[in-house]
Amino acid sequence: MAPQVPAIEPLEFPAGDTVQWRIERSDYPPADGWQLTYAFRGERGDGALDLFGIPDSQGYLVTITATESQDLAPGIYVWEAYMTQLGMRHRVGRGATKVTPNLASTNFSADLRSDAKKAFDNAMAAWQQVKLGKSVSLNGRLYTQHNIEDLILYVDRCKNDWYLEQQAQVAEGSEHPAGGDPRNIYVRFSRDT
Repeated sequence: MAPQVPAIEPLEFPAGDTVQWRIERSDYPPADGWQLTYAFRGERGDGALDLFGIPDSQGYLVTITATESQDLAPGIYVWEAYMTQLGMRHRVGRGATKVTPNLASTNFSADLRSDAKKAFDNAMAAWQQVKLGKSVSLNGRLYTQHNIEDLILYVDRCKNDWYLEQQAQVAEGSEHPAGGDPRNIYVRFSRDT
């Protein structure tokens, strides 16, 4: 049995996958000559993809082929949907889609952590060094035993950013990468005197 085609644009997909969705627009019927088009653009100016909806009995079927998606750099793509007919154009939708790395073709040594996870890991590493009495430079700032409270605040902020990112993934239906409850991130700070 073929998978059911969703009736909404994708929120996220891995590069290299075939992605389809179907849009029904009774106010722009294909029989009247309307054409559905999409313009996807990389948020950082690092990619572009233009698509055409194919009219069918249920509206317009839109497909990103595996070949098209494998060429997309991972990141956020903003998109807009348009209906066109005889020189007229109407925007009928806009949003954003996240393209994730294609793990099947990703170098095994690639760092796949998010920016929030990297910041948290770096903050924790700095905390471990300062805890041992060493000075650490992090994001252009020097942390020592004398300003440890500032480092604690920074670690806590990074932990919160990572927590919010994990909550967003859970809300989107993604699995928590660590296999646990993302609402529970345990960090213990101690001050050795």
